[in-house]
Amino acid sequence: MSYRRLIGAIAISITVGAAAACGPATEVATVGEPAAAEAPESKTESQPEDTEELLMAAFGQAITWSDGVEVTVGVPTPVNPSEYASGHIYGEAYSLEVSIANNSETPVDSFLMITAASGNQEAERIFDEESQFGTNEQPVLPGRSTKFTVGFSADGPLDLVTVQPGFNHNPGHFEPAS
Repeated sequence: MSYRRLIGAIAISITVGAAAACGPATEVATVGEPAAAEAPESKTESQPEDTEELLMAAFGQAITWSDGVEVTVGVPTPVNPSEYASGHIYGEAYSLEVSIANNSETPVDSFLMITAASGNQEAERIFDEESQFGTNEQPVLPGRSTKFTVGFSADGPLDLVTVQPGFNHNPGHFEPAS
């Protein structure tokens, strides 16, 4: 047997072995035949569970999602971050207390996405151990709650804070009371 045939036989063996390792095919389509109709799309983890278009509350009030997860963002309070603070790039700094109550049946990622704005300018997140700005990185188990403080740097008063408790929830928006 020549080396070319031997290499070809090894390549075929590897290809067949790899295909067999992937498991049996569940559907075969031949050229010229239409593929079977696709199953209707089912809900996956990457799709939000909430269908509300806009979730709004005033600072200090709570937003509750349909699964029972509740988030409250306190009224922004002016602060003076330490000299070691990271992200304090604008003239003013604010702290916000964030509370998460998990009244759902599954753990909630408390490392939520949170942004803030002053006017039409996005505020910068401040991280400062001395001011205890940060996030809670532990998941909130069903029936439990947590609180933590975040900091933002802005050129003026914060007038919008947006939070999203995990990828399976739509964002909630907090603003000053009218």
